[in-house]
Amino acid sequence: MQKPSATALEGLSAPREIVVDQSTGRRLEELCSQMTDTCGQVECTLQLAIEDESEKRVAYLRTALKLSARGRKAIKMFLSEWGVLVQESKIRENSGRSARDSELVVLTSITAHAPATRNETHPSD
Repeated sequence: MQKPSATALEGLSAPREIVVDQSTGRRLEELCSQMTDTCGQVECTLQLAIEDESEKRVAYLRTALKLSARGRKAIKMFLSEWGVLVQESKIRENSGRSARDSELVVLTSITAHAPATRNETHPSD
């Protein structure tokens, strides 16, 4: 098996910042919430199916399948939107532009795990 070239690996690297408008940021947060909520609901529903030996078991399993499909759809939508954001951010970064002066939300490795906020002046800027 051949080792990937350095050029091929550059395309896989994450950009230093990911630029997100506020509505897209809210949409991504909504999709994350749907994913986590659905996982929890599937787990609880399957636990009920395990514990119940009546005819309700089949209904629990069908419900878990529907919830799983809903979660899978949310994951696919999130990954699709995220992929577009990453590509747009790489293009912006490769062209030498920065979003620091814009009204967009900028996600960096520090802010990616915090709630979305508008750009703020950073002491190091």
